[in-house]
Amino acid sequence: MTTSVPGEMTGWSALADCSEEERRAQMGKRYAELLHMPEEQRVSALERMGQVEYRLSDGKLRTFTESRLLVWLGMDMEKGLVIARSYDQAMLRMPGTAAMKRVSTEQTVARGFTAEQLDRLRELIPATLKVMPQVSSARFSTPSPQPKPAAAEQKPSKGFLGFGKRK
Repeated sequence: MTTSVPGEMTGWSALADCSEEERRAQMGKRYAELLHMPEEQRVSALERMGQVEYRLSDGKLRTFTESRLLVWLGMDMEKGLVIARSYDQAMLRMPGTAAMKRVSTEQTVARGFTAEQLDRLRELIPATLKVMPQVSSARFSTPSPQPKPAAAEQKPSKGFLGFGKRK
């Protein structure tokens, strides 16, 4: 792996210092450009972008990751899946430490998302979120009340560990 940052990638890392609105707009433009590339080119470009991304400080990486995921969530699902799958392929080429950092950062950031965003994000990055406890929008629906069983329907207790009660 090379340690130099190609000229086109210095602009990518500079997004970490932009406003949230500007960062998302620029990311959206870049991902739209990537969609028009052949898959191998797209994966290679995302690998270079990932190398730059995972050199950021932890704080900047969290902010950057949140923006990236929100941009993906804002994309048409089919297009978002193309980018997310290519990003997955690019991450397979990265050192294990970068892959672990990706998982922990995406999971940390995702904890701040709404249940609806998490449901959609699980479709985009299932491998990353599969070990994260699930909270879905269905969990927040009001359950219908269940009637309590009548006293006559309850079985008498056999006592501790199923042994009869002492008399």
